[in-house]
Amino acid sequence: MLYGGPDYFTHANDTILKLAMIETLAGMKNLDSILKVDGLDGVFIGPGDLSLALGLPPSPHYTDGPLKLALAKIFKAARKHKKMVGIFCTSLDFSEEMKRLGYDFIVLANDAYLLRNITTHWAKAIRAAYASSRENLPRFILRNWVKYSFQPALTTMPLAPTKLARSFLFVPGDRPERFVKAIGSGADAVILDLEDAVGASAKPAARQAVLDYVSQNYSTGLWIRINAVGTAAHADDLALLKELSKRLSPYATEASAKSTAQTSIQIMLPKVESRALTDKMVDDVSHPEGVKIIAQIESALGLDQARDFAQSPHITRLAFGSIDYSLDLGLSAEDDNALMHARSHIVWVSRLTGLPAPIDTVTVDLKNSALIEHDAKLAKHMGFGGKLCIHPSQVAPVNQAFSPSAKEIAWAEQVIEASAAAGDGAVNMGGQMIDRPVLLRAQRILDLAS
Repeated sequence: MLYGGPDYFTHANDTILKLAMIETLAGMKNLDSILKVDGLDGVFIGPGDLSLALGLPPSPHYTDGPLKLALAKIFKAARKHKKMVGIFCTSLDFSEEMKRLGYDFIVLANDAYLLRNITTHWAKAIRAAYASSRENLPRFILRNWVKYSFQPALTTMPLAPTKLARSFLFVPGDRPERFVKAIGSGADAVILDLEDAVGASAKPAARQAVLDYVSQNYSTGLWIRINAVGTAAHADDLALLKELSKRLSPYATEASAKSTAQTSIQIMLPKVESRALTDKMVDDVSHPEGVKIIAQIESALGLDQARDFAQSPHITRLAFGSIDYSLDLGLSAEDDNALMHARSHIVWVSRLTGLPAPIDTVTVDLKNSALIEHDAKLAKHMGFGGKLCIHPSQVAPVNQAFSPSAKEIAWAEQVIEASAAAGDGAVNMGGQMIDRPVLLRAQRILDLAS
């Protein structure tokens, strides 16, 4: 919204932050008087329109010359009046520069995935800005498509629900500079890895980086892969989860009361072989909102016990780890036929226990684009619902492989319409009998398409 004058704020709800959006020359000219408006919490800068108003190319990437001076003027004026100041960015590099300069909040939406965004908050900076003028900080900002809280700075990323997620992108836990880029990759879920991707000497720093990031940027699309039960690193990973529980717990009750979202701890657990040990680990963490687990099957024993541990209320989905599985059985990890039994069994167990379609293993060859497409299509045809990725370049072909085609969507819509028109019972649609299993398949296709 453009700044609409003092009267606008008399009608604003007191439960939301009242921000004047500065993106015109008039807004710049009247900046001092705008910042004196009673009840105004701060300003939000729209650099794209402000660039146009200054006669510059319509791009917020432009940070030199007149725009840079204008941003500095707005920031200085807001600080003078002890107001918070935020800015809209469409570039990761630009957002990092704004963060360095001390902006209180940034709304970031990259060009490729508009609205599939993250919003980073600096609660400490906001508290400092209000220290001399307010006792209580505003609790929420509402701005059309995003809702985010300052206590703590929980971020809601509009990623796919776990049961529908197609692509799961691993990011090494000791590379925090890659976390944001992974979230902007288009992956349905991001896994911060503390296991294979991180060497033993780097694990302590990785745990701290993951802890800090997840506690400040919680999302249902964000997972942590810890080290397997029984390994030397597992105990330290449990300590991390307990600390994360402490950081999230004070806000769990409030978050649950206000929405259907819950701040459950979400982990990928490798080399799962026992329900008893898995359930004990959850009890040890003792998070009030629960622990959700993607269980990786990576051994003969894990495959044998899958039907048992898949029934645990903490398991939300199964995933296949072909590399360690092949090593355990002495198989070729590149031979699709050698892995067919394991894949089929994991799909069978998922269906039998009521879990969503499982997640297939990684493709380690990053240079062979045809191979990732082949592997993803094979997994889909065998009944998998998604695939693990180890590089952002793998995300798009995986998403495409597990997404319904235009023909499938058209068929599903016809099935739903025919079923609705017929009411209860089976119906004939163009010579095809439509019963409950077919209807459920059509609904799943439309769920994936949405």
